[in-house]
Amino acid sequence: MNGGIVATAEVISMECEWLVPFKTGRTVIKGVHINELGDKMDMTNVMEGKDGVITVTGTIVGGQDKIIINQVAKFEEEVI
Repeated sequence: MNGGIVATAEVISMECEWLVPFKTGRTVIKGVHINELGDKMDMTNVMEGKDGVITVTGTIVGGQDKIIINQVAKFEEEVI
């Protein structure tokens, strides 16, 4: 992975409430983040859609608290 950080997560809970799929609504995923050394930290990921704009916020609590915020430029559904 080009020298990047490798991590995994265990999902503890997930709540979804979308009025219009991936346009208006919210998903909250809570879990445990596990880094490459095996250290575990609580995490919360929130995907929120408002007026067709999706924002993804990830929060990891432990040691140095970290918050990562991204906006999704485009969502396409692939039918398989």
